[in-house]
Amino acid sequence: MQNNDKNSVNNVDTSSPIFKKILSQLDVRIKAIMDKVYDNKDFQSGDITLKITLGTVTNAKEFVVMKEGRLINKEYEYKSLDIKHAITTTLKQTDKTDGEYIGQKELIKNSDGDFIEVPIKDGQMNMFDR
Repeated sequence: MQNNDKNSVNNVDTSSPIFKKILSQLDVRIKAIMDKVYDNKDFQSGDITLKITLGTVTNAKEFVVMKEGRLINKEYEYKSLDIKHAITTTLKQTDKTDGEYIGQKELIKNSDGDFIEVPIKDGQMNMFDR
């Protein structure tokens, strides 16, 4: 995941060479899923999850410096970028059972806030209606 040119400056974004390996692996997974979905009727779709964990680690490098006429080793401590990634793919097989219910009653919301189905009121007067 490192740029071989140790004198170059790298932005920390997806267009940077430091993400080249991750993006290359992601491209491989995309192609693999598309091959399975396109050619095989068993798979309707596929999901890809890319998890990237960004952090820093403390490193140290020793340099030889001149101090008071003598060469001494001086340690320079610095933070470096630590990127971990995981790419997970899931192919989905589809097995579906459908159904539909269309009520023959009126759907209302009662005073308790519950939805209930009630018989549809007949618009004609009944001899028992008052």
